[in-house]
Amino acid sequence: MSTLIKPKLNFSELIQIANTESVLKDVYQFRYSVYVEEMGKPYVNANHAEGMLCDDLDKHSTILYGEVDGNIVATLRISWGSNAETMSAFTETFSLTDFSEFPNSSFSFLSRFMIAPAWRRTSLTGTILRRSYHIMREAGYRFTFFHGARSVVPLFRHFGARAYKENFLDAESGLKQFPLVVVLEDLDYFDSVSSPLKADALQWENSSETSDWFRYKFGKKSIL
Repeated sequence: MSTLIKPKLNFSELIQIANTESVLKDVYQFRYSVYVEEMGKPYVNANHAEGMLCDDLDKHSTILYGEVDGNIVATLRISWGSNAETMSAFTETFSLTDFSEFPNSSFSFLSRFMIAPAWRRTSLTGTILRRSYHIMREAGYRFTFFHGARSVVPLFRHFGARAYKENFLDAESGLKQFPLVVVLEDLDYFDSVSSPLKADALQWENSSETSDWFRYKFGKKSIL
């Protein structure tokens, strides 16, 4: 049996921002193919007739995607705390009242992160996460929140994510989820977990305000 050899790709150039209706439709259909068709998640509010997975948050978010040979192979959504609808959607999920010392414009949220099966064991995963980090830092955000199943927590912890509150059952996906946060300026923590984001963080000035506050607020406890 022959082994599939993928072409060498410049992943940093591959990751783009979806900014046309045509590309967005392709992204929504890719989401559906991964979450509903491949993984069998019960997204009852998905557009099953057209095979698309989208929601109102998409209107207020930055959607990244990677495309190879005309096919979407990865996507990630960044939603912004400066938008009131976004905050309404995520405040309870991520216990944002615990972060009330900071303005909403400090918070960003990652969701709808998926990669096509053939590309999951490549550097594409890290590249799209690092591209999102640059976008969030350029926009001046200080925290990013997201949640995932236990199986993906080690990957995200490697990139500097921390579990800070109890897990919950996600009604949309039907799976137990672990809320995670990345303190975007925490160079010491990135260094302690050998996060690839440390090199990216060094491209900006990094205040210790958020990292000191987080350690004081949450200590070193691990909610896993």
